[in-house]
Amino acid sequence: MGSLDIDDKSCHIHTKSELEAKREKVTHIISELETQDQVVKSLKKSHPSSDVEKICGQCHVVTLEYFTACMEEGIFVEVCDHHRLKSGKRVAPIMQSKTEENPYENAKYCCQRITPLHSVNKKFSDALELLEKHADFLGGDNNLGRALAFRKASAALRAYPKQIKSMEMLRLV
Repeated sequence: MGSLDIDDKSCHIHTKSELEAKREKVTHIISELETQDQVVKSLKKSHPSSDVEKICGQCHVVTLEYFTACMEEGIFVEVCDHHRLKSGKRVAPIMQSKTEENPYENAKYCCQRITPLHSVNKKFSDALELLEKHADFLGGDNNLGRALAFRKASAALRAYPKQIKSMEMLRLV
């Protein structure tokens, strides 16, 4: 099983023995992931036979911000704490109660929200879909923008897990 090694000239596929020889040469791992644990998990998937934890422990696991700083300076810059990826193992505060994670609130983007087949806000989403179809039927740049806005609002209401009962609840959506 090989791995991909990118240098300035080209990409090379290395065998396991070549990887073991290069292990001491690895000084930095640059990642766009958020924690070191995510990096280790990702590397274990792509290199199941290598000792990923040992390699990550021997080098700096840094963010893309570090890479950008190096490119701007034209040399390796000193690795600061804000360049290092944090460990993903968090210790929960003692007073914090264990609550279920809400996938609606934890979704980074609205397109990642889980949308049920039968929404509790069907009457509102149906009305917005009707307005969307009407704006789409009228055509024109302004009306197409309105149609898209109605479509997004309808999708947001369909994904909202609670039934809308007041205007105040709509501000949370």
